[in-house]
Amino acid sequence: IKNGNVFPMFSSLWYNGIEPFRYTAPLPYYLVALLQFFANGNIMDSYLLFIGVSFAVGALGWIMWGVKFNRILLCTIFGVLWAFLPDIARATFSEGNISIILVNCILPYLLYFLWNFVLYRKTNSIYPIIILTILIALSNIVTAMVICIAIFVILVIVGFVNKRFIEPIYAIVGMTLSFLVI
Repeated sequence: IKNGNVFPMFSSLWYNGIEPFRYTAPLPYYLVALLQFFANGNIMDSYLLFIGVSFAVGALGWIMWGVKFNRILLCTIFGVLWAFLPDIARATFSEGNISIILVNCILPYLLYFLWNFVLYRKTNSIYPIIILTILIALSNIVTAMVICIAIFVILVIVGFVNKRFIEPIYAIVGMTLSFLVI
């Protein structure tokens, strides 16, 4: 990046030599580049550091649930198991798809703030929802759209069950408009 090349090729072995920014969003690669700084310029060490940071940050999202419901041990177990779910483990250890890894790291936080906003009417939770949706979209746009569609379906069901539609509508509009920020 310093030499004027805004599309750096970290390693010719990744993605069969295709430039990483060509087909995917930039946020995961900038994060790996930042971690490469901490790994003294070694790309393989920065990937291992990325895996460790993703594991810790994803687990902390579940621990937030544990603090809220006073079930810290149970949610800590969920946080550890979260990293080893079959799809997440496949993306992490088999494919090395850092954009999917980052999305899976952010997802528990998005669900936590959605839960707070829709069911507990914590209006300040809409801001983290929007920011997290932007971060997910900057990580992998296709996965972000799939997540938003799934959350739309869930929020429609929650709206009918609770007979309260204003919070789900606000959450859906906030998540949809966050795509326009990008």
